[in-house]
Amino acid sequence: MLMPLRIYLAKIPPISYFVVSRSGWSHINASQVLEYRSSEYERSKFNGKGQVKAMNIRYANEKDALLLAELGRKTFYDSFIEFNTEEDMVKYLSEHYSEEIQMSEIQDPNAVFLIAEQDGMPVGYAKLKGDSKGDGVAGTNPMELQRIYSIQEYIGKGVGPALMKESIREAKDRGFNCLWLGVWEKNERAIRFYEKWGLKKVGNHIFILGENIQNDFTMELSLAS
Repeated sequence: MLMPLRIYLAKIPPISYFVVSRSGWSHINASQVLEYRSSEYERSKFNGKGQVKAMNIRYANEKDALLLAELGRKTFYDSFIEFNTEEDMVKYLSEHYSEEIQMSEIQDPNAVFLIAEQDGMPVGYAKLKGDSKGDGVAGTNPMELQRIYSIQEYIGKGVGPALMKESIREAKDRGFNCLWLGVWEKNERAIRFYEKWGLKKVGNHIFILGENIQNDFTMELSLAS
């Protein structure tokens, strides 16, 4: 049985949340826990013919700042809490996710946010940034894929491939000649995923999560024709 999807709130500075469903957007406060029940998930992933519905990828805008803060906290926490302390996670999330922080990122002319939706529900997102060079990256005009995440219930359901495909297309359409990213050296599943899309390890760099200093691989995909 699928477990409910929960937004992690404990010990993180409070923000308000908006929940999207087929009936539209509704507001909850920071003392509540957001849940998408498994029955909602089961209904939403199929169309009337029993076929999996197409994933919709759209650009984020300033109205999505709160949604991206919420989605970013949730997906990052679920992805890495197993390997990090609660204190380090809380520190990192507090420093990198809030409505104000994501608003600033959206307004950055070099940044692009892509939101994956299924039946109106946000199920993942990606953040790209132009004019960003990483260690070992050979491309002369690189674009960085800074974040790409899916909510846990949709891992293996096509969110990652859909976002990766659109990220590569976005980089090409904007005239960049390579796409690069950083991935934790111990995240073997993610590394295999990126390798399937043609990215190769080209370097290393330090990533600080709370007080924990970690090593990331730099991976690059050439977009030169």
